[in-house]
Amino acid sequence: MINMATLTDARLTSKVEITGISFSLGSYSISSREKVSSIVDSSKLKDETDKVILGLGINRTSVAAKGEDVITNAALAIIKLIVSYNVDTSKVSNMVIATETPHDISQSMVNPVLKLANKLIDKLNSNGYSIKHLNPDIGMHIQSACTSAGSAISNYAINGLKGYAIIVATDNAEYKLGTSADETGGFGAVAVLLEPYEKGKKGIILVDEVGHYSDEVPDFIKVIFDDNYSSSGLSLVARYPIVFGKFSEEAYSLAIFEALKRISENTGIPINNRKMLESYDLISHLPYPKIPEKLLAYLIRHLSRTDSSLKEDLSKELNSKEASNALLMESFLPGFDNLEEEFKFIIKFESLYNNAIGLSSEIKDRMSERRNELDSFLNSRDTVDKVRSIIGEIDNIISEFDYNKDISGLLGSCKDSFSSLLGNNNVSEQDIENAFKPVMDVINEFEKEDNTYNKSIRSSKIFKQIKEELHIEEAVKLSKEIGNIYTGSILIGLISYLTSVDKPKSNLLLTFYGSGFESYVIEAIPNIDQNFISNLKRNINNEFGKQKMIDGDTYIKIRKNAYNDANIPLSRDNIFRVDLINEDLFLNEIKKYRDQ
Repeated sequence: MINMATLTDARLTSKVEITGISFSLGSYSISSREKVSSIVDSSKLKDETDKVILGLGINRTSVAAKGEDVITNAALAIIKLIVSYNVDTSKVSNMVIATETPHDISQSMVNPVLKLANKLIDKLNSNGYSIKHLNPDIGMHIQSACTSAGSAISNYAINGLKGYAIIVATDNAEYKLGTSADETGGFGAVAVLLEPYEKGKKGIILVDEVGHYSDEVPDFIKVIFDDNYSSSGLSLVARYPIVFGKFSEEAYSLAIFEALKRISENTGIPINNRKMLESYDLISHLPYPKIPEKLLAYLIRHLSRTDSSLKEDLSKELNSKEASNALLMESFLPGFDNLEEEFKFIIKFESLYNNAIGLSSEIKDRMSERRNELDSFLNSRDTVDKVRSIIGEIDNIISEFDYNKDISGLLGSCKDSFSSLLGNNNVSEQDIENAFKPVMDVINEFEKEDNTYNKSIRSSKIFKQIKEELHIEEAVKLSKEIGNIYTGSILIGLISYLTSVDKPKSNLLLTFYGSGFESYVIEAIPNIDQNFISNLKRNINNEFGKQKMIDGDTYIKIRKNAYNDANIPLSRDNIFRVDLINEDLFLNEIKKYRDQ
């Protein structure tokens, strides 16, 4: 049963709609148990595997074979889109490559992706197809952590489009081998076709008012250091992200809430009313499949402040379950009475802490082999200047939260601790960390209590009922089998939702988040037909059907570039910029998208 929604709400207007989506995965897949075996020893295997499957919600993840990368996968996603939806490529006027894992820090990724896609079109045309070369008027490379596709889609939603646009979200979410962060990483590309909105045409209609919010927050970082010591002209790049986990989740939650406030101001979405949950389904960015549950728990807490019946129902249920223990109450930082303001404070203060302590500490741990060179770089800043800058930032935070006397007092003591360091010529990193400690201790204790309260909400009947009404489980179904693919993860969530929900709601909210603190909320109206759904389901079957399951040892070899498998349709050498096409395998793979 397909929803036949239309743009009938007088408050809404549209300039573009999504008329096609295709995705491409890696040639390999690894189960969570096997990936965990590459991280922990056998004595911890079961507990850690349970954490990944039950705690994060990941069953397996997509893995790139040697030679597969963000360029080959983007080109394949484009070709699958063109063939599946019979796209008139002469009308494609805009091509956008959205990524956070670029092959080069200067060249636009549109160039190699277009070049390869047109090579593939030539192969197809030599074998009975008739597809014109892609020759867009505009090619854009947008690079940011997970919001780059949201930036592109929002731009076209607001400003409109002449001709068609293809937006490709392509990433390889690799983390340091042998670390718990690597449990979530996946590999994939999603191509989206946008066309100008036209009444009566089938597609996912995008409303032309969006919600956007951004700031600079160090929750997920890939830093670049210039090699100033040997004058080599090379840089040291943090290939694997530096992630501050709990802090990043708080940043994600706050940024989405702020973007929701913006779109509410623009379109009247009732974000302070439980009716929002009845009228909209939320499709979230998916660093892992369980995170929408955490976001929903925070949203329910927000709504309970303005919906007295929800607040009363929630309180009754939580405290009836905990009757044998102390009364279960929502925890607050000193002087605060709502989560939204608390998170603003935490983001401000922990950003200061992570910039001053967390970032340099993590880099030193990772780069210990270059200790002599790196220490001189990281310690090159004048410590007195560093302390002065911290004091200045604390003053800014005190000014922003001056209405909260408890927090202002705590910050005043913290400032005094830093001021006492100004007369010391030998201030160490430990001295700086000790000055932060009293405030960080308060935050850490709050986070523990807040996590306990959130878990209680997530186990409540009210939460489970709302979760079911919002079709959250359906929206994360594919992510459980793919893992985090950064920029494309929310689009995988959209595909999962559309192919798993029999009766989609008339309105969806696409909530993009990118680490570094940027968020977009786009309102979408699914007005799609059975052909659209059939294409998506065929895409899912084809992608999972082609993948070869690998074990933990093979995964380690792949990550160390020590395992080669010639049976892949495309490979690329990014040093020499050479594309290799296995024509038979490529044609066989694409044939599955042509045959109905």
